[in-house]
Amino acid sequence: YRTYETCFSSEITIGVCSTVLFELLGSGKKVLFFGAGDEIIKNKLMKGNLSILPKEIKVESLDSDVIYRKILNLKNMSNDEYIRLTKNARSYYMKSSEPYPHKVIQNHITKFINKI
Repeated sequence: YRTYETCFSSEITIGVCSTVLFELLGSGKKVLFFGAGDEIIKNKLMKGNLSILPKEIKVESLDSDVIYRKILNLKNMSNDEYIRLTKNARSYYMKSSEPYPHKVIQNHITKFINKI
């Protein structure tokens, strides 16, 4: 609970490939993802997953000037502009259509149990 309380009260939340960041993104809160570049993360699946994010909200280099500029740009960006910028990513990551996640999970569990 404290994590969410802290994140929702912050102006920008910065993290490394966290599910909380995706939740905050979906809610329209300003986030900055570390982990999109080769210097930071080696996991190709995660890098691919982060490819949907707009470049303005992901860090692909450990260059402190680049990181500072990204933070400053987010800080100065209006909420309306941020919502427009992240619309496609929020729609992609927060997609809730058929098949619904609980049904997919139910099917996986059923298949697993039937193999036993």
